[in-house]
Amino acid sequence: MPWSGPVLAPVLVSVSIIAAGVVVLQREATGLPIALRAWDWGLVLLGGLIVIVSFCWDGRSVARGLMPGPFPWLVFGGGELLGLAVFVQACRATRP
Repeated sequence: MPWSGPVLAPVLVSVSIIAAGVVVLQREATGLPIALRAWDWGLVLLGGLIVIVSFCWDGRSVARGLMPGPFPWLVFGGGELLGLAVFVQACRATRP
């Protein structure tokens, strides 16, 4: 399935992942690692899947050589926010 979307969308995903990685490394350096439960991992993966669906949203048009329609920002934002919300909640749950 071809992916399509504005360059801003994968840049936002990359920035989110880099920021989360920095937070994880800083917290581990201070002896306070983030504990993600199985449920948290499932929700983060669901958020990632929703983001992937937003990139493939108009894949059939692209596969036929047509221009893709408008990017589904609400779908993308829902997946991105779900992943970030679960990460923030896990950070807050493991505070000293």
